[in-house]
Amino acid sequence: MYQIKKFDIGSVAIYSFILYLILTFIILLPIGLVFSLISNFIPDSGELETGILPFISGIFLLILPIFYAIIGTVINVIIVAIYNLISKKFGGIKFELEKGRDDLTLF
Repeated sequence: MYQIKKFDIGSVAIYSFILYLILTFIILLPIGLVFSLISNFIPDSGELETGILPFISGIFLLILPIFYAIIGTVINVIIVAIYNLISKKFGGIKFELEKGRDDLTLF
């Protein structure tokens, strides 16, 4: 039986930021592109501000992924810091490793 006693907060922060940034770009990029396309088909009647949709698509494409990555990273760092404190007193998460087969071939 093995135990996870501590996580390195710096590595958790770096990987959390990168993963949140990639995931939000993957999720929000299509939404931003749809808003941008919709704004091209809205007639300029003077009643509706047609410049707002490209602005919203810009927010989806640039600001929200960075904001989401920062917030997600901060939350993960807080969780890891709390885990590190708790694991000192109560022990870490226990897990068991099993060695895989070495003779596994793909072809």
